[in-house]
Amino acid sequence: MSESRNYIAHKWRQHDRCNHDQVKQHNAPLADRVGAVVLDTSGVQQAALRGDGAAGQNVLNAFDKAYTAASFGMDTAELVERSKTGPVSSAFAKVPHLLLNAGGVMPTIV
Repeated sequence: MSESRNYIAHKWRQHDRCNHDQVKQHNAPLADRVGAVVLDTSGVQQAALRGDGAAGQNVLNAFDKAYTAASFGMDTAELVERSKTGPVSSAFAKVPHLLLNAGGVMPTIV
């Protein structure tokens, strides 16, 4: 994961939200190309953010990553690492919106 993406994931965990201005200030070119989605614990979308330079599918992928993280109760990067050493859940082939790709994070609730 790149330094900029680590920064974004860190901000999600630290503040339980993504502050678009902070992300843009840290790395403006990346911020313009990203999409972010916030789900509640039931997997229902509560907010979405798309940078001006982001393609439409960025938000769709962000939703799938967030949904996967919420479904499994862990960051998708951890799921990717686990998939390298063991079998992958058959749910990935059967359940819509599950995506085995790093980027979905579980916020730390304070």
